[in-house]
Amino acid sequence: MSEKNAGRIPFRWGAGAILLLALALRWPVPTPAWTHFDEIAFIVLPLGFWSGDLNPHYFNYPTFHFYLSSLLYLLYYLATSAESVEQFVAYHLLVDGRDLLALVRGANTLLAVVTVGAVACLGRRLYGVREGLLAALILATMPLAVRFAHLAIVDTPAVFWAVMALLWAVRARQEGRVRDFLAAGIFTGLAGATKYPAGLVAVPVATAILLGRPWPQRRSIWVGSGAALSFALATPFVWLDAGQFWSHFADMGRTHLLAESSTEEQAWLYHLRYTLRHGLGAVAAVAVALSLLWSVRQRQWQELVLLAGIVPLAAVLALAGSTFMRYALPLAPLLALLIGRLVGMGWKYPLVGGLVTLILVAEPLYASLRTRSLLSGQDTRVEAQVWLQTHLPQYQRLIQLPSKCGQIQVLTPERVQVRQTHYLQSYGSEALLQAYALLAQREDLPPLYLKTNREKMQPTSQGSASTPVVIVHYQHPVCPDEDIPSAFQPLIETSQWQKVFSPGRVESAIFDRMDWYFLPIAGFEQVAKTGPVVWLDTLSVNGTSVRIESRSYFEALHWVLRGHQARAKKDWTGALQAYHRALEIAPVPEELIGLEVGRYLYTQLGRTYAQVGQLEQAVRFLEQATALKPTYREAYNELGVAYASLGNLEKAVETWEELVALHPDFAPAYFNLGRALWHLERRQQARAYWQKGVELAPSHPSAGRIQQLEGEG
Repeated sequence: MSEKNAGRIPFRWGAGAILLLALALRWPVPTPAWTHFDEIAFIVLPLGFWSGDLNPHYFNYPTFHFYLSSLLYLLYYLATSAESVEQFVAYHLLVDGRDLLALVRGANTLLAVVTVGAVACLGRRLYGVREGLLAALILATMPLAVRFAHLAIVDTPAVFWAVMALLWAVRARQEGRVRDFLAAGIFTGLAGATKYPAGLVAVPVATAILLGRPWPQRRSIWVGSGAALSFALATPFVWLDAGQFWSHFADMGRTHLLAESSTEEQAWLYHLRYTLRHGLGAVAAVAVALSLLWSVRQRQWQELVLLAGIVPLAAVLALAGSTFMRYALPLAPLLALLIGRLVGMGWKYPLVGGLVTLILVAEPLYASLRTRSLLSGQDTRVEAQVWLQTHLPQYQRLIQLPSKCGQIQVLTPERVQVRQTHYLQSYGSEALLQAYALLAQREDLPPLYLKTNREKMQPTSQGSASTPVVIVHYQHPVCPDEDIPSAFQPLIETSQWQKVFSPGRVESAIFDRMDWYFLPIAGFEQVAKTGPVVWLDTLSVNGTSVRIESRSYFEALHWVLRGHQARAKKDWTGALQAYHRALEIAPVPEELIGLEVGRYLYTQLGRTYAQVGQLEQAVRFLEQATALKPTYREAYNELGVAYASLGNLEKAVETWEELVALHPDFAPAYFNLGRALWHLERRQQARAYWQKGVELAPSHPSAGRIQQLEGEG
């Protein structure tokens, strides 16, 4: 290890100052009040583990950092909360977990700062004290590293473990101790157990060890053993639930790696133009090119190790369909080390070295300072949310246009239903039933907002048959506007708008178009806040105005679930009582508790009434279910059965014909349709439908009875 600069630059003092700078740039105070889309996983997965089921049932990410976050939440709960575990989980998982996200954000920020220190140590071992400090300074001020340091995501901790793995691999090569080989392997496994692509650090780790002279073959076994063991222990259900893992992993690969580029240009060109240029800075981008050329020419073991890390990571970025800037985070420490080595050569002449360093960090430092300032300032989405709840508390219905944009964070039935899926996977229906009962008793729930069906609603004048609605319109270079219904285009163009929250002239700034971060990567001068331009106005749409409070909403869900459990026990009377109690609380369930829940409620009511022989009631509710979702084949099929049971075979045939037109691969409908046509003496048609049913499902129970029925005919 070179220590030739140790006398000139006290490493500890220099590293300490750089770490303080890194912390100042990465710790936005106060923490951003908005939630990034990818952060939701850090609410539902860690809290799901409290059920005792450590299987995430979700393998887009490995589980190690989610396990650590779950432990962090447990310590937070024990230290601050007086409520029961059930109350804590119900509220934070199903309603609002932003205080938990703040914990992960803080932990990730600290890991990002420690990563800067690890790079300083790695650079010192590779090249010397001065080069290590320069690499740390470059990483500390790098906008790419600063931009994502505070988010509750797996990228930042994955980079930390990868740098630690490489640091210990270099230690093992230089000092040859078994514990260093083992540590390098453990850190490699933890990197892959935090984010799958971070496991590529195994390539430079192996390169560092294999380039040793002589090659320590026996001790190298400790690296592989440590990596395999730590990965297996940190994300065990990759092995224990291998089928679901491979399914999710393959889907993720098709979406992010094998799909076409998510931008108009190729991924490699996008990363050159945006990630490299604005994530590092113009001078630093040039320095990277020069460093790569110099490294190839030198071919020393240090450069070969760094290149072994850069090449596979860069190849994944260049070939991937997704072009998120943060996917380049694992490259940041390696590029900082290369640049630090190059700039360190200029410090043979202190004046030249100092000037080059100043020029190198000036642009990224400015961008990082502006990033930190914006993250710790106001966000238009938060301002709009506060204004809405303060000035329009009587309004409950929202239309958000366009729908594919980073919207204000409010409690909606759709949001609860997404989280309910994760809750059920971990805790089961009995615990969910209790959770809804507990939430129905709380006094501190946020307001509930109802999503309006934009396709079925038309603006109208104020009147008895109108519903007051808040329309929220977003404008931003990264927001698509193609899904705004034509009926609302004139309204958007002519509205005076009651309130507008603007971050500034966003059209003059440059943004990462794939992340909905609403934080510029360049052109900060005209932008004062994060977020899109948010326009708010009120209007009336056709329909009746019915409100529901948050507590009543959860009470209605409780009764829907109780009805479901009663049906499972074949307690038809109990099921009907529970479902009708839900309807009393939410008389228009498709609006008040969500379209999917409303469709489910009507369907189950129809099925239950059919079980007790009240076929007219069954038809009534099944017709409502199919009206809400015409493509729902099970409700359509049940409706046909109810018509047939009432003796209305013509109506049953009409229903099943509509069903097979919508779902030509749904075999039960063909068998039912054939049977009804047979009894209507339309036997040629019946045979055609039966034949189609047998082709689709030759082992279906109805297939064996067809010949018997034809014999009876």
